[in-house]
Amino acid sequence: MKKIIKKVTSRKFLLACIVFITMIMIAAGADVATVKSVVAIIVAGVNCAIYIAGEAAIDAKGVKTAEIESEIARLTEIADQISGAIERLCR
Repeated sequence: MKKIIKKVTSRKFLLACIVFITMIMIAAGADVATVKSVVAIIVAGVNCAIYIAGEAAIDAKGVKTAEIESEIARLTEIADQISGAIERLCR
């Protein structure tokens, strides 16, 4: 189960899902503003989900503060990379 969760929450998988949804919208004739809005909502949702999952994992393990900050920084970096990639796609 942990392997599946790790794969599903990987940057590549999340970006691939967002790109897939974006391409379907573009193929269906959605305008750029609509695509950007949907992508923004997806990215915000992913950011929240990653943060919540990270916090839950940290709470479950009772990890030390330095490890918590490291994990939050890693998850924030992933979210930033996804946001940046999506912004580049929408240009």
